[in-house]
Amino acid sequence: MANLIIEDLDDLIKSFNVEDYELYICSEGLSYASKGDATLNLATYKGVLLSKIYEHYGDNLKRLFTYAPISLKATAGCASKEDIKDKTKMIKKYILQNNDIRLRLCLANGYMKNRTNYIPGIDDIVDSYWAL
Repeated sequence: MANLIIEDLDDLIKSFNVEDYELYICSEGLSYASKGDATLNLATYKGVLLSKIYEHYGDNLKRLFTYAPISLKATAGCASKEDIKDKTKMIKKYILQNNDIRLRLCLANGYMKNRTNYIPGIDDIVDSYWAL
């Protein structure tokens, strides 16, 4: 998975047609609320990814930022006690701000289907948006 992510990053960088570049990457930190093996697995996967990013990009990687999940919620304006466990509030704020109609429709349709969980993987794009 880490290699696939790096391939996607390489394709994106190549699309800008530049020889010399500085790379800044941001990611979401781990949640303290994770239980069981989830935290261990996520930490391991993230460690592998970050290691491969450092190895692959070397001096071109200028900075790697990691933001706590609560910081992303605060950036979205959803960090109050009532909002903290409600992912839908971050998604609704994203839908209001983002111009990508396909993604907005996908998120809105996911919300309309079951009202509690969005489409796996797609709602993580919202976290990435607030990280950026």
